[in-house]
Amino acid sequence: MKGFLKDDIEKGLASGKFKKCCYCGRKGATLKCNKVATKSKDACSKKYHFPCALRQKTPHTFIFSGTMDSFCPVHRPKQRYELKVKDKTCLGGCQEKIDDKDER
Repeated sequence: MKGFLKDDIEKGLASGKFKKCCYCGRKGATLKCNKVATKSKDACSKKYHFPCALRQKTPHTFIFSGTMDSFCPVHRPKQRYELKVKDKTCLGGCQEKIDDKDER
């Protein structure tokens, strides 16, 4: 079985019935930024419709891992480490050296 369960969809629709989308201003916003509140910072209060989030110029992040977590552009997860490669050789078969300034 793929997708969301019927009961979960109905609960989501019911919970978003009166929530306004921060982008279009209409009610029915069923997604929210899932930034977790910490001691020093509050949770993000943005709520939005999925299509409204997709239409924004800045990307939102949607992660499905049993639940649908979404993050606004300000609070989306960021990679925490930088990949360090000693020999910048193309591993796709051409064996060319890769220049940092080379725009592909």
